Amino acid sequence: MQTRRMMVKSIWAAALTAVLASGAAAQSFPDGPVTMIVPYAPGGPTDLMARFVAQRLSENWGHPVLVENRPGASGTLGSDHVARSDPDGYTLVVANNAAQGAYELLNPSTTPYQTLEAFAPVAMVSLAPLVMIVPSSASATTLAEFVEWAAARPGEVNYASAAVGSATHLASIMLSEMAGLDMEMIVFQGAAPALQAVVAGETDMYAGGFSTVAGQVEANTVRALGVMAPQRLGAAPDLPTFAEQGYDIDYGSWFGLMAPAATPGDILDQINADVATVLSDDTAREALANYGMELMLTDRATFGEMIQARIDLDRRLIAEAGMETN
Repeated sequence: MQTRRMMVKSIWAAALTAVLASGAAAQSFPDGPVTMIVPYAPGGPTDLMARFVAQRLSENWGHPVLVENRPGASGTLGSDHVARSDPDGYTLVVANNAAQGAYELLNPSTTPYQTLEAFAPVAMVSLAPLVMIVPSSASATTLAEFVEWAAARPGEVNYASAAVGSATHLASIMLSEMAGLDMEMIVFQGAAPALQAVVAGETDMYAGGFSTVAGQVEANTVRALGVMAPQRLGAAPDLPTFAEQGYDIDYGSWFGLMAPAATPGDILDQINADVATVLSDDTAREALANYGMELMLTDRATFGEMIQARIDLDRRLIAEAGMETN
């Protein structure tokens, strides 16, 4: 862990050095408001993380960073708006593995962009493992009990998804494949409405970010059955992992900032360094941990490589599951 932290600190230092050596365009950036587009409805993990980072950057830059929610088309509507915006660093998208990866794999003919062609990686911020929940009225109190219950009802059980191709979608597919379940998906416009459907008992299961489900778990309106991560969450130490319960599933969401592809590199380097600066204290790490996220900062090149690796993984999962594309 110490080695990893030392590596991240070295990345921050290198990014800061690049900023000091950059041209006048980067040195004067920003000289006005910056807009972060969240391509999902308010209240979900992407939105919560965005507002935290925006507040920190606003304080650092002395200019407002405005968070604008543009939900629709599983995150591609707001994302496409950013892809078509002026490449000047003043319009960023709060990206994740669904709208910037999985959705285009499932919908190659209708997705208006290819992620690594339309966007430039700016700054990775965090990783968030998923927590599986069921309605509080469900009979299952453990993952094993849910699998047994669902297996006895092929085609009758459904699960909520925050978007087609989202981490919640693909993680549910992984569980279905591993446990031999036949479940139907119901797609919602973001994490918050998906969660509410579970609270209302309209769906049987949801795998969501901890930040999304924690309040309802604490209020006992839903029941958490496990976390899809190698180790238990610090914010929920009593919640067992899937691996502890016999299902080796490690899946979650990545979150970060991306810009239109033609944005100058010196501006992108400055934003990357400034994100690292404003998130480098323990308070920021603890705040993200409360959302069920692990702070994960890298340079821009490493972020791009990570996105490509995740796209390759999701392409394999989609193929193995026999999911239809259009």
